[in-house]
Amino acid sequence: KYHVSADEYGQVCQTLEQVLCKDSNNGAFGYKVRSLYFDSVDNQDYFAKINGLENRKKIRLRTYNKSKATVKLEIKWKQNMRQVKESCFIDYEDALKIQSCDFTPLLKYDNETSNRAYRLLSEGHYRPVVLTEYLRRAYIHDFNDVRVTLDSELRSSEFKFDLWTEDDNLLPVVDPMFSILEVKHDGDLLAWIQLFLAQVMQSSRSVSKYVESRWFYTDNNIM
Repeated sequence: KYHVSADEYGQVCQTLEQVLCKDSNNGAFGYKVRSLYFDSVDNQDYFAKINGLENRKKIRLRTYNKSKATVKLEIKWKQNMRQVKESCFIDYEDALKIQSCDFTPLLKYDNETSNRAYRLLSEGHYRPVVLTEYLRRAYIHDFNDVRVTLDSELRSSEFKFDLWTEDDNLLPVVDPMFSILEVKHDGDLLAWIQLFLAQVMQSSRSVSKYVESRWFYTDNNIM
């Protein structure tokens, strides 16, 4: 993930629209992504990330445009240079229980992801730690499932953890003049995207939305 300036944002979108397909969910301005991250009582996943450990994970609930019909439970693993994301869909009522630290509904889904998540969340005494929201534009290509996203208006809260809250209690995390670009793919990356990234990276720095959200509170002595 990399920071993209406001000046670069328009140019990046224009370039992507010429060579990739727009995600059908984009609409005129993109779509909202909300994620609720969980961590252990001693914040082991957070510290594994900021300390740069080669093997680490993140666990989250995610919804799009605050939909109650589509709720995803995701575990993101980083193992050396390899990144893997496993996910499953869960019911809205079960998501409400999970965000309240009742993880037992995960057992009824009887799949590897839900079972693994139940074990990790329960044994590590996990609880919600940060709620994030941002506006996303996505572009896709069938070759190796290339997906390029631009996320802007990143906001977060470490005090209220309702994925569907109507209260505007999330605070801006990063400079609103910057967006976050991310490229996901299976296998080799198209050469033109590699060249494109090389240009963007000259004026950008690596960034994690999760760490940015939690560092905000650390820097302001809130954590």
